[in-house]
Amino acid sequence: MSIQNTFYLDVDIKRDNYVEEPQVTQSDDIAFVLRLTDDGSDMAIEDVSTYTLASLRPDGQSVVTVGTLTGPSEVTFELGSTEVSVPGRVKAAIQLYNAEGRVSSIPFTYEVNKDLAIDYIPSANEQTLIQLVLGEGPVILAAAELVTAEANEFLAQNVRKGEYDNTVTYEKGNEVGYEGSSYVALGATLGNLPTNTAFWALRARKGQGDVNSVNGVLPDGTGDVTIMIPDPDLSGLATKTELQTLDDEVSAQLEDMIINVKSFGAKGDGVTDDTIFIQNAINFVNSKDGGVVLIPKGNYVVSQILLYENVTLMGVGREITTLTAKSTQAVLVKNADETIQRRSIVIRDLGFYLPNDGVNLATTAIRITNISYSTIHNCRFNAQGQANTIAIEVSGMNGLNSYYNEISNNQILNHALGMKLHQIANSQRITGNVFLANVDGIIINESGHVTVLNNNFQDNTGVNIRLSHNGSAARTSVNIIAFNYIERGTHGVILDSGVNFNVIMQNKYSVLTGGTYYVDNSGASANTIFEYVLGSLNDVGQFAQIMKLYRRPTALTASKTFQHGMYILEGDGSTKPDKLYVCLRNTSGTYSWVEIASGI
Repeated sequence: MSIQNTFYLDVDIKRDNYVEEPQVTQSDDIAFVLRLTDDGSDMAIEDVSTYTLASLRPDGQSVVTVGTLTGPSEVTFELGSTEVSVPGRVKAAIQLYNAEGRVSSIPFTYEVNKDLAIDYIPSANEQTLIQLVLGEGPVILAAAELVTAEANEFLAQNVRKGEYDNTVTYEKGNEVGYEGSSYVALGATLGNLPTNTAFWALRARKGQGDVNSVNGVLPDGTGDVTIMIPDPDLSGLATKTELQTLDDEVSAQLEDMIINVKSFGAKGDGVTDDTIFIQNAINFVNSKDGGVVLIPKGNYVVSQILLYENVTLMGVGREITTLTAKSTQAVLVKNADETIQRRSIVIRDLGFYLPNDGVNLATTAIRITNISYSTIHNCRFNAQGQANTIAIEVSGMNGLNSYYNEISNNQILNHALGMKLHQIANSQRITGNVFLANVDGIIINESGHVTVLNNNFQDNTGVNIRLSHNGSAARTSVNIIAFNYIERGTHGVILDSGVNFNVIMQNKYSVLTGGTYYVDNSGASANTIFEYVLGSLNDVGQFAQIMKLYRRPTALTASKTFQHGMYILEGDGSTKPDKLYVCLRNTSGTYSWVEIASGI
């Protein structure tokens, strides 16, 4: 049976503090209670949002314990088996954080003693005694706790009535406070001051009291007792310099740690709202100027998570670590301050689930705004076919932009739109993703220098890739759509009016529905489309917009390979002009290059 041991750490922020080293035993239940004062008065700490105890064990392993606010100036840390698993001296530091970061650090040490009973094998008689204690002991303790609770409830309801109130009828035996002294009612009374001796008896008077002696010291003429406390022997305690060194050592250890959200209270049981626990872990890492927040295996219900610069949010696998939205917010995960330029956010190895249950209102899984040099990798997104949903949204704002981000190896399914890049989301690299059973795949709007490379689009019902433009100064241009596999949907690639100087090349298309285009370039201009189309080409309309463009110093031999393709035969710049040819097949099945334009 473990023993509950509570150690009180009394710290005054205005005075020198010496914390006597606690002695703990491995198998006991240990609690450290921090009690803060300010020059002798209780110090309220309600504005502190996170309380952590960092323990550096003798084997060099760091363990973080999250505290609980148990009073206006009191925080309790309940140690688990991990903190005390290694005997020896443990270097520790209590750290308090508000929304802006760490506000205080309190270092100390504690000694972990080996539990000799761990390896002890009792005799038969001793086993009987242990069984008795373990069997009947809890029942006896529970009964005692019940009696104590009932007694306390009786006292609260029937005896202790707080400060005197002249509108309350008091019964015999009721206790009240009045002007700093306490009184007991001699009988039923209403409206009679406690100083009226006909109705009240003095229990204890402020500054006096019925005290005979304290440790043999008699009261003076006013009833006060003065006791002398000898100076304590502080020779075995750490100096202020040693405590600061200890704090620095523990802080250095924490800088290299991967912070587990379960250390901050997250459950991952699919029921508990884990938002505050995950956010506290992120805030803690942010206060250390960045690091890794680990979300272990589990289903974590969240409303909205805010990320910061240089913070990595990482699961242990996109199929087994899931963030499930239960939110009144439109976005599940986003960067904290969207109005200024930020960088270096990493999201990886996580599943994102937007349930279509009528409760969740989140419609975008991840949105990053004015973010650069960041990564979304190996995640899975599922929206259950919910309307208006977007898996990943990248955008600029207020004249700023998002650039040089990589979105790779993700699986996006059952969304209204898989990915949206807009408002100057320039120089994004979209590679190796799977877009499955969405309505539309990707929209690129008013953004340039985006590479969409080696992605797989399957069973989407609308447009797989769309380049669009709203008419603003920001142009949708110089984007590259290449080496993607596109199967089904109404369109492969659409280039809207105002979209120009983009390259569409070497994508593979399979059967599209409705007899529409693989590449629809009818509204755009000055784009280069260089495709070799595979799959069903039964409808001429499907490939009427497909162009294979070559540039050659010498003529090409016409064949089926170049059917509907075009090439430019370069001139010499003096006697021979450039000429443009298209490869066509006549009614006899013969292929030939037909001149359609000349530089003359």
